[in-house]
Amino acid sequence: MTQEVNISRRLYSLVALRSFVMFWIIGFGYIIEGYSSNITSAFWLFIHSQGTHKIWNGFTFWDLIFPLFMFMTGAAITYATGRSLVKELTRKQLMVKAFKRGVILIIPGIIFNNRQQLLPVSVIRLPVVLGKIGASYVLACIIYLYSYRRAQWIF
Repeated sequence: MTQEVNISRRLYSLVALRSFVMFWIIGFGYIIEGYSSNITSAFWLFIHSQGTHKIWNGFTFWDLIFPLFMFMTGAAITYATGRSLVKELTRKQLMVKAFKRGVILIIPGIIFNNRQQLLPVSVIRLPVVLGKIGASYVLACIIYLYSYRRAQWIF
């Protein structure tokens, strides 16, 4: 009796990076904040400062989370979309999937960013993090599916 082996094609470094970023978003920053509020050590005060946004003078680790998500999205597109092309899905089918995913990220992002209130269009804040990830995902899929390798490098 032979046993089939299912080899995972996941890029484990990308999974590790995503897990690390989610760890910070979900609450590690709050744990550090709670711990460092009772400590006057310079080390813990520095660690605490990395969990908040800088106003206009520099950046902290917290400010790198969004660019990391953008990087992870772009890296994952090449693997997932490439695998789907091998499964003989058409480019049109993949673009429909990408557009749906983009909308699924953009709409809730706008809703949550505007505090779940029905606001006039003139007041709604559109440039939300989820919206940027959704829109860039769709744009990156278009670039990946419809341009040559040289153009992809240029983009």
